[in-house]
Amino acid sequence: LEEFKSALFGPNGSLLSPIAETWDTDDTMGRQYLCGINPAFVKLCAGSFPEKFPVTDKVLKSKVAILRDKDIQTEMQAGKFCYVDFRPLLQDLVDIQARERAQGV
Repeated sequence: LEEFKSALFGPNGSLLSPIAETWDTDDTMGRQYLCGINPAFVKLCAGSFPEKFPVTDKVLKSKVAILRDKDIQTEMQAGKFCYVDFRPLLQDLVDIQARERAQGV
């Protein structure tokens, strides 16, 4: 945490960037993903989580404080849930690793 703080604050203690105050909010995280190198991988959850996204309402509510008093299905149907799907980007790597394992490499 100290290394992170040293990257955000100048020698006189002033913030190097306004993002330093909001780096841990959903708005800033979303903005960073959409302005990042792979915004096409951000997908909207259309009514349910993808099959390969092993998360339950119980887990989300226990890990994400803002969701504790909300109905996740209602929030999802309102278009408030997105996820990042890097599978298309990583599939070639997964295939290479599977081939190498099969060949005993």
